[in-house]
Amino acid sequence: MLEIGERRRGRALCERLARARLAADLFAEELDPLSGRHLGNFPQAFTHLALINAVLHVIRDEEAAPLGV
Repeated sequence: MLEIGERRRGRALCERLARARLAADLFAEELDPLSGRHLGNFPQAFTHLALINAVLHVIRDEEAAPLGV
């Protein structure tokens, strides 16, 4: 979302996904968007890497131009 200028929405989505983790701070392969239920293989490294990558993009974007500016 950051790539298309949706900065606030991109950050909100990253925060929402980070909160969706299970008690052990792990994710499954997929998340049901309505229930938040974890589906597929567990734990799934690719899901963790994708979230880390997305959060790094948000951090870099905010360092370049803070949201309040």
